[in-house]
Amino acid sequence: MERTKRPLFHQDGDSRKGARRTAGRFLAAVILAGLTVGACALAHRFPQLFFPWFRRFSARVMSTLSQLVSPVKIAVWDFMLLLLIVLFVGSIVRMIRKRKRFLRWLSSVLLIASILFAWFVGTWGLNYYAPPLAESIGLDVGLYTVDELEATTKYWLDEAERLSGEVPRNEDGTLAAQDFYELATVAGLAADHLPDLGCTVASAPVKKLWLYGPVLVRTDAIGIFMAFTGESNVAPQCAKEDMPFTMVHEIAHRSGIASEQEANFCAFVACESLNDVRFRYSGAFSAFLYCYNALYKADPERAKTLFPDGYAPLVRLDIRTKSAYYKQFEGKAEEIGNRINDAYLKSFSQTGVRSYGEVVDYLIAYYYASAPSAD
Repeated sequence: MERTKRPLFHQDGDSRKGARRTAGRFLAAVILAGLTVGACALAHRFPQLFFPWFRRFSARVMSTLSQLVSPVKIAVWDFMLLLLIVLFVGSIVRMIRKRKRFLRWLSSVLLIASILFAWFVGTWGLNYYAPPLAESIGLDVGLYTVDELEATTKYWLDEAERLSGEVPRNEDGTLAAQDFYELATVAGLAADHLPDLGCTVASAPVKKLWLYGPVLVRTDAIGIFMAFTGESNVAPQCAKEDMPFTMVHEIAHRSGIASEQEANFCAFVACESLNDVRFRYSGAFSAFLYCYNALYKADPERAKTLFPDGYAPLVRLDIRTKSAYYKQFEGKAEEIGNRINDAYLKSFSQTGVRSYGEVVDYLIAYYYASAPSAD
């Protein structure tokens, strides 16, 4: 009887130890998640406690990570995500097959999730609560009239028209395909041309998304920054008209610019400064579209008058080509992707996908502050 009771006794002890470990993991996950959420709330309420030092710290961490993985041309996190999914599914299968206790499995999952969440927020995510970029660089952004919007739109249209004939094109006039890795290397130098935020960021090329790229482009997104590896990533399925600008946009995120509208603005400024006509044209083309869409909403007649048939034919061709290209990816996935992105931005006190349109205010301010033709 003693030999029978002993294993039972040890099993009870093991069971109690397992229960304590499970409870410990739950407690650690709750504490870590609570501290992380608390840090977000504190940064949101008292940003002066975190900035500008956090942005500099974040940029250095991301720069270091991106340098470590830079020898690999494709996105490392692309495959890490696949591995994480496989391990997660495998853990579920293992729990069911070996009849592991659900709470023990759940505590481990929540602890790992809380650690990843804390790492994301502590190394990059708090940048969402940074003061407006305009304050940091001394740009006076305010409310503008339709006249000022029209003048800014015309400036970027004229810039796009001027550069449209200089970029490499096919015989039919459409933009010629460019080598992704060559563009990615040029984009990696864009950090030197971003608005000066006091951040030291080493150059690192943009990465190609091999696995996640086809999925990403169907969700109405063409680029993504991954803070866990410091990688700025672009889907190779991105339209030729957008690729250079999108690459620089993701580089801006790596430099500590979390806001979508501010990353867009930084991309415009950097593209304009790069000594590469492909980037200058992509930046001017994108800036024009943002401004033109805003002008069309405000005053359709002015917009049509500004961009009449026959003017800037290559720019108009690129607009048609880009629109037709992305049309093939439209569907339910696009709607779902927009909802997920909107929820993600709002979770960090952003204004959802609508924040992309607010970059027009920055462009108007920039035009009146520095454009050669602005008097």
